[in-house]
Amino acid sequence: MKKLIFVISMLSALCRLYSQAGMEAELGFIPNPKNGEVKALSEACLDSTYFYALPFYRKALIEKNLGFLSIKEYGNFFLPKCTFSAKSSLEGDYEEGMKSFSSQPAFDFIQKLPGACSLGASLSGNIYLSLSDEIDFCYSCIPSVSLSVPLAGSRKFISIYNFYGRNNYASRKKSLDLQFDIAVRNGIYKYVSEVGNYLYYRRISELYSEKYELLERQTEDYESLFNIGKVTAVNVSDKISEKMQFFQSVVEVNGNIITSEKALAEMGIRKEEISFSLEDFISSCRQNFLISGPVYYRDYREISYLDVELLDYVESVAGSLPYVTAGFSMVSPVSEYDFPNFSEGTWAFSLSLTIPFYGRSGGNLIKSVSEFSHLTGLEKERLTRRHLSSDAERKGFLELYETYRISMEKTAMLETERLSEYENLYRIGRISEYDLKMQQNTAALSRLYNDYAELKLILTELSFY
Repeated sequence: MKKLIFVISMLSALCRLYSQAGMEAELGFIPNPKNGEVKALSEACLDSTYFYALPFYRKALIEKNLGFLSIKEYGNFFLPKCTFSAKSSLEGDYEEGMKSFSSQPAFDFIQKLPGACSLGASLSGNIYLSLSDEIDFCYSCIPSVSLSVPLAGSRKFISIYNFYGRNNYASRKKSLDLQFDIAVRNGIYKYVSEVGNYLYYRRISELYSEKYELLERQTEDYESLFNIGKVTAVNVSDKISEKMQFFQSVVEVNGNIITSEKALAEMGIRKEEISFSLEDFISSCRQNFLISGPVYYRDYREISYLDVELLDYVESVAGSLPYVTAGFSMVSPVSEYDFPNFSEGTWAFSLSLTIPFYGRSGGNLIKSVSEFSHLTGLEKERLTRRHLSSDAERKGFLELYETYRISMEKTAMLETERLSEYENLYRIGRISEYDLKMQQNTAALSRLYNDYAELKLILTELSFY
């Protein structure tokens, strides 16, 4: 018995593993990287493969695949839909046990046709099996066919409905693809922004700390000079005030680091492994994430969604129109074991009319489709104009940040040249070590500001998607 329980538990575990693996394959899961399987973040974060393994990218991919699963039915709009149903029952009593078995199987077939028409066919029957003293078997068969045609329609409506049938799946798939592209581009923007800001704040914190130490050392030197009467109390007070004012900047930058670390943790990035510089990260971003020219996914997404809304509205109108349905059915006589003889059975021809009372006539519904289509066209024109204005806005911001970057680059070059002069003056004893270190700090800050201006330019390019 214990062996049997063990075998059952092992089979159950294998089934769970198999089903989980199947679902991951179906939904396109990217497995979480294990220790040693991914390069150190100092290398991997500079590679686009690291970005595509982050949680928010995997979430967007799963949502995309789930969306595809939900729209599969629209890919077979004009393909027939078949269903099978069966209702079975056993009858008996407590004294004699089971007495009979009966079943009513049904096979239904529905074929959508152009112009909101539909063709239906079904094959149903009754099966009876007596289980009393003598076993008795009999059955009957009922085939039927029907055709439904809307009583209201127009050439515009029929053309839109036929377009709906042919392009419904493609429009929805395009919308899902664009939605996924938007999520990815938004993720790239957030990724570059958060990692870049963290690198900037981390480096500027180091430089600010160095400068604060220099100011603190200079303040101590002034206090020593004040004790021997070389400087006045005003000079000491000015240095203390300068140091304390700069200390506020140090505190603010350290607070920005804490906020940036939290943002990195929410994205699944460990700050301890970020050991590269902002300059290297910018170079990697230009290589891996920037594309040639703007890609306005959001505008295209809204345009594609307008098509989906129109198609949904057409489908709802098609279901609200008055319909006339013509049907023909045959009922075979009850047979025992022989093939049913329909010539001895009965037949029926039916004609039914369905008129929904929704406060709008079929003609108004058809007219509303034309108006909705016209409204969709106007909205597409508006989005096209916004697309053009966004392009002009993008060019304006890029020119603005490019000008700012060039200005920061020139400032960095000037401060670097000035540093060379300071080094020469220090060698001949014309300036103190404090002056040299302060200029070294200023030059390093100017280079960092130049890198940050480059980061802002990249983020501006990435923000238009």
